[in-house]
Amino acid sequence: AGVRALAVEILGVIGDPADAALATSLFQDSEGEVRKEALKAAARLAPDSATNLALNLITDQDEDVARLAAEILDRVQSDALRPEFLLNLVQSTKKKSCGVVLEVIRKKFPDRVPEAIHLGITSRNSEIRLSVVEFMLSAAIPVNRALVELLVKDNDPGVRVKTLDLLASKGLLEWGGVVRSMTGDKSPEVRVKSVELLERCGSAKEDMPTVRLLLGDKNGKVRRAALGLAVKLAPQELQELCLKMAADSDERIAMTALSHLKAVDNTAAGTDGLITHLRKTTNGCGNFILDHIAENAPDKLD
Repeated sequence: AGVRALAVEILGVIGDPADAALATSLFQDSEGEVRKEALKAAARLAPDSATNLALNLITDQDEDVARLAAEILDRVQSDALRPEFLLNLVQSTKKKSCGVVLEVIRKKFPDRVPEAIHLGITSRNSEIRLSVVEFMLSAAIPVNRALVELLVKDNDPGVRVKTLDLLASKGLLEWGGVVRSMTGDKSPEVRVKSVELLERCGSAKEDMPTVRLLLGDKNGKVRRAALGLAVKLAPQELQELCLKMAADSDERIAMTALSHLKAVDNTAAGTDGLITHLRKTTNGCGNFILDHIAENAPDKLD
């Protein structure tokens, strides 16, 4: 591939227009590096055809090739492009180049961006839908409730997680209701992300019932995220919550709960709940509990 790429680069430097067809034939090469150099050379050797050449590779599976094509299109007048052609590419492109196509539309035809986004998020290809959300996030594209409602119902959890990132960038006080609704999502990844964002939604009193419910989630990552949020939203309940979570089947969660408890309650009275857990613990935290009791209530070791 390196030799072929160098050879076609040299063709472009030599500058013989008769070699444009040879450079173009390498658009089908299996290596992205070769296709990229072929596009550079062909555009240099046949400048009048540069727009069409770039459009041929704007959907290339190699993002570097697609971005080079976009750079070439960026230098041409908008009236040399057909927006309908670009819009059709949104649903038929590869994930990595979808965002590139959307960026070209944003620069050349900004009034068609909403249409392009709708085409993308209604694609059957989840990678394209994810790429559209990533584009909206990076390009600071405004969102509306109809669009959000469509995205949070997407059947791909990756799209739903990225949608939460998108909402976070827009202001969670406005979208807090959507975030709260997604704490019950069927995907643990989505539930974890929604818990992580709850703190920024602005209502500890409103969210604590949900957090308490999530402390009993069947997924350990969700419980761990819920515990981290609970100690921030309700420090007055920390002892009760941590005593409960000290018995968690996930040793990492139990240890985290015990660490929080040890930090705020080192009195003899505070060890009573730990002794109860010590008698029934099955999560490997027994030595930690014994050390805590020995330090704060040695008379209870018996």
